[in-house]
Amino acid sequence: MKVNIDCGNLQPHRRVWSEPFYVGTALNEPLIVSGQAYAATLRQPHDITLTITASLSRRAFTVEDLIAAAGSALD
Repeated sequence: MKVNIDCGNLQPHRRVWSEPFYVGTALNEPLIVSGQAYAATLRQPHDITLTITASLSRRAFTVEDLIAAAGSALD
């Protein structure tokens, strides 16, 4: 999987928000994702680690429910 996020100017400890994207997991534990930060001021990409946390619950969904949920998340 590949996710590209344009951060503008990178600064230490700055938080950057992106458009929503969805990650599926069946485990109620942090998901560790590795990536790289690219910047004009870096000679080479900087390795980064992102931690994604999720709170799981079970619920029955129809295909129509999933489409509606995805649409409302983009509003």
